[in-house]
Amino acid sequence: MSNTSPKPSSMLGATVNAAKSLARSGKQTAAAHMLRLLAEHGDDRAEAAYELGMLYLSRGNAPDAIQAFEQSLKCDDTRVDAYYNLATACFMDGDFERSVEAYRQAGARNNDDPRAINGCARALFRLKRDDEAMEVIRPFLEQDPPFPASVDIAALIEHRQGRSAQALERIRKALAPIRLANQDRVRLNYTAGMLCDAMGDYDLAFEYYRIANTYKAKPYQLKGHERYIDRIIEVFSKDFIESCRDMGNDSSKPVFIVGMPR
Repeated sequence: MSNTSPKPSSMLGATVNAAKSLARSGKQTAAAHMLRLLAEHGDDRAEAAYELGMLYLSRGNAPDAIQAFEQSLKCDDTRVDAYYNLATACFMDGDFERSVEAYRQAGARNNDDPRAINGCARALFRLKRDDEAMEVIRPFLEQDPPFPASVDIAALIEHRQGRSAQALERIRKALAPIRLANQDRVRLNYTAGMLCDAMGDYDLAFEYYRIANTYKAKPYQLKGHERYIDRIIEVFSKDFIESCRDMGNDSSKPVFIVGMPR
């Protein structure tokens, strides 16, 4: 019963922070209900709608997150964070045109914030508007050292244009600085691995993927995955399959199974 929603009458004196505390304690349904009420009737509707959007975004619910961020911006159209996360939600939802526009709004309101500008370029890349994407990130590529996210996007564009070797060289140079954030090393090494894989250098691709994994906050653990596969093998044993022979539907129509262990 931890997700019981509060009744409207209990909203007197409620705050956005109280709703956030509910979400942190795992009562996300109750938190969402409280934030919806605050977004409609509270003193700070822009903040309540924004936090509702963030809650939806954390749960992978992009459509509702978009609606909440738009509601927040109707109350306060100066919120850079609302534009930025609206762009992120639109990207998740596959609406890259709206994502580009929202990222541009965020950048324009925050001195061309690199996160917003590079997000815009990544959305343009998904729209196959490569020239526009390169133009957007050019100032960040000309820095010394270049901005890592911009390098990654430029490399992806070059790869798509058939210049994979040039893209890989760009990535290698970007990986050279000692002071590079772990998340940037993960991103660049994964892209380098993808490039090497595309060029047929599978050993080097595997090495880049291995390096990327070492910098992840939660690295991939081979032993843990082996235990997971062993448990699948145990469950789907020959005896189990044989015991299921007379179950189910005897139709001869083909069935496409999604997610079946290979």
